[in-house]
Amino acid sequence: MQVLAREATNYFPDGTSLRKLRRIADLLGYQKVKDWRDIEGHVGSYIWYEKEDYKSWTGVELGIYQTEEGLSVHSRSRYGGSFWDVRKLNETLRVYRDFTAGHFISDYGRNRFFPTDYERVSPIASGCFIARWRFENAVGLARRYRMVRKFEGDIALDGPHEIPFLDDLNPLLFSNNMQLPYLIAVWEDYFRSLFVASLRELGISDRVRSNLNPTKTRFSLEKGRSAEEIIANQFAFQRPDVISRNFQLLDKSLDFEGCWKKNSKGKRILLFDQITRLVGDRNSFVHEGAMNMTLYNKKLEHADRRLLRAADLAHNMMGEHFGFEPITDY
Repeated sequence: MQVLAREATNYFPDGTSLRKLRRIADLLGYQKVKDWRDIEGHVGSYIWYEKEDYKSWTGVELGIYQTEEGLSVHSRSRYGGSFWDVRKLNETLRVYRDFTAGHFISDYGRNRFFPTDYERVSPIASGCFIARWRFENAVGLARRYRMVRKFEGDIALDGPHEIPFLDDLNPLLFSNNMQLPYLIAVWEDYFRSLFVASLRELGISDRVRSNLNPTKTRFSLEKGRSAEEIIANQFAFQRPDVISRNFQLLDKSLDFEGCWKKNSKGKRILLFDQITRLVGDRNSFVHEGAMNMTLYNKKLEHADRRLLRAADLAHNMMGEHFGFEPITDY
């Protein structure tokens, strides 16, 4: 059976108060959250997730329990967490033990901490990884949707109908076209996230500032976002040529367009052109209600792969430019 998380439980001596355990969670920087589960004795749910410098990948979950056996605190960090997530898990176990004269039992035994002997990655490498991981999961969600959806009737064909005008009524084609806005939205979010990570690494240059709308910037300041997020939201990240042009404001060597064209030489249709057409299909559907009447499953699955391939090439270029090895364990 595959283990999905690092888990441990702190136990406390008689006389330990629930208030003290909650106070420790607050001091450790945990945020109280609602829990959808109905677990006997569960009296508090918390989570720690550090966004600064992209330290957290999965965060740390914490639950406080009060049963006939006494009070306990269960801590958990999913595998795939960062060095900082595991370090926070260990800190949580240590602080609860030391402040209460109790003990903890982890996957490694009594009062045994989790190993943290692996490489710490730079903020830019971590930011790019989180963005790519999120994009992978988002595309995977669309794939799972296609796996479980069901159609009724005899016109939901995964190919042209022998009576051509019935293709206009094909619910499979409609469903596939409806996925385009979603796929391009998560594509856009991926590159906007890379742009934010790059701004945090490089700073905000005069070339970037000269392309901003001061009115939009002042309005956005009221929303509590970071300066980099406010700036990135003023740029478009759908069309491949526009994406590349935006990143070249940061550094002219970040030429995604050239990379996408170079890495599809010899193909009948360039990767760059394929995604440009996909964005065009998305715009036609969203703004005009016009469907791509050839977007059957095979073609949509091919579009998934093209988006992921282009995302990987961009991730690799970011690694080359900023001097890190892209993390691909997602």
